[in-house]
Amino acid sequence: MAGFFRNRKKNTTAADQDIIQKYLVQANYYLDVLEKRIRVYRSKLRKVNKIVRAAAQKGEKGLLIEALRSQKMIKRKLATYMGIHNNIQLIVSKIEDEQFVKAFVGLMKEGKNILELVRKDVAPDELEEIRVELEDMISSAGETEKIIAEPLSEGMPSEEDIEEEAEKLIAEASLPTIEEKETKKEAELSDLEKELKDILKEE
Repeated sequence: MAGFFRNRKKNTTAADQDIIQKYLVQANYYLDVLEKRIRVYRSKLRKVNKIVRAAAQKGEKGLLIEALRSQKMIKRKLATYMGIHNNIQLIVSKIEDEQFVKAFVGLMKEGKNILELVRKDVAPDELEEIRVELEDMISSAGETEKIIAEPLSEGMPSEEDIEEEAEKLIAEASLPTIEEKETKKEAELSDLEKELKDILKEE
């Protein structure tokens, strides 16, 4: 009986398995890279959000506009990395699902072969009917979903929109009750500008 199963033709060749495994290794590598970039840009976004709030509270419109511009760029990059990550993850998940279905098909075919050996009293037309029904059920269970990925279409806002948003944030921000000295204000502004530049340099 061992020879019977060993000589049976397999649906997936060793070469096919090598291709699948190579793709899965590459996909998981890029998923790791993307996850690291997503963490970096989420960290950048948190830091820039703090600068936006601080600049709005101090009424620093120039810094606020620059911070808002950086904020929108970071959000766009983050959305792109997350979209790519999700698409690769969907493909990997589908491949794994199909591998499971293929293994299940192999198991059912092995079961059919055993039935042909031990149930010789069953009429051939009955076996054929069972085989067709099983294959129909497995075929319907193995259908793949169509993955639709739409590119990001949202454009960058105009300078007028950014300036309007900056003025709105300044108006809504609660200003300190005690006026700070001009030298201290300039030092804090310089620190915020440096922090914003450092955030954009992070990788």
